Amino acid sequence: MRNPLIASKKSLLKFILLWIVIIIVHSIILYIHYKLPINQALTDSIVFNGLFAVLGINLWYLVKYSETEGRKNFFKIGLNFFIAGFIIISIWYASSAFITKKIIGSPEYSTFLLQSKIWRLTGGTLYFIIFALVYYVILYKQNWEEKIKNEKRLQESIRKIELDALKMQINPHFLFNALNSISSLTATNPGVAQDMIIKMSEYLRYSLKHNNNQLTTLNDEINNVQRYLAIEQMRFQDKLTYQINCEIEDLSIKIPALILQPLFENAIKHGVYQSSEPVNISFQCKYVNDELEILISNNFDPDAKPNKGEGVGLQNVADRLRYTYNKSGLLKIQQTENSFTVILKIPKKH
Repeated sequence: MRNPLIASKKSLLKFILLWIVIIIVHSIILYIHYKLPINQALTDSIVFNGLFAVLGINLWYLVKYSETEGRKNFFKIGLNFFIAGFIIISIWYASSAFITKKIIGSPEYSTFLLQSKIWRLTGGTLYFIIFALVYYVILYKQNWEEKIKNEKRLQESIRKIELDALKMQINPHFLFNALNSISSLTATNPGVAQDMIIKMSEYLRYSLKHNNNQLTTLNDEINNVQRYLAIEQMRFQDKLTYQINCEIEDLSIKIPALILQPLFENAIKHGVYQSSEPVNISFQCKYVNDELEILISNNFDPDAKPNKGEGVGLQNVADRLRYTYNKSGLLKIQQTENSFTVILKIPKKH
């Protein structure tokens, strides 16, 4: 992993500018406070600060290594830094003092260099600590961002698994019913059974096509619903009627794939199954407050015995909407004495 302080041109430029400022300030202090000639002050500042800037860049690799080892042994990281700091600061001071002596070559400067040894070593220690702290902050930020990314990927994977599981709960429920009906019709009405098989193949083709796609168009979903209703109408004949009424001109809006069929399945299961009179199912869709609103209504016999089931359909639709749009309350139910309405809302912008 590259040093983050010099990983890009922008960060490298900032790093260089920072050390230029430090060199200028240090030179001014040496010139004004310590009365060094301007050329000696500049030379001293450039050598001591420039050399530590180079050492500081390489300190990143020590911090990176120690950070990894420190997760296993906190004492070891402290010992490594103490030893490394002592060695780095010693090498830095000895090298800088040797270079400046050679360049300046003044006995007065050599005396000043010896007198300033304590505060120079203190300054070097401070530089070392600042570099280490900056690197650790950067590493902490990188690790935190990586953790957030991993958690996000995990949540997305979990949500996809849950969505796939919900689909697998919904689709077989209809398939079992349809296959049972086809089995019965093969003996009593082979022609209707053949038509149902054709419709079933079209329905299955759509289901397989969209099984791994989270979203599809409203137009495709409506066409699939019509296939489903055509199959069910073959089973129930005049006992089932339906109307499709969509006020939206652009049917390319995206909605979750296979989200409508279980709502119609619910209407048939709790309406047509239990009623001795014809049951009408109506489908409407329109925009309300910048949301796509879909209404599926059916009448039912209030005196009929309730059809007990697992309650998978409506709950699965509500869960899929919540997982897909990260929003609750997108499915509502309205019931009167003899009518049942499901209201499904799809955010326009997703």
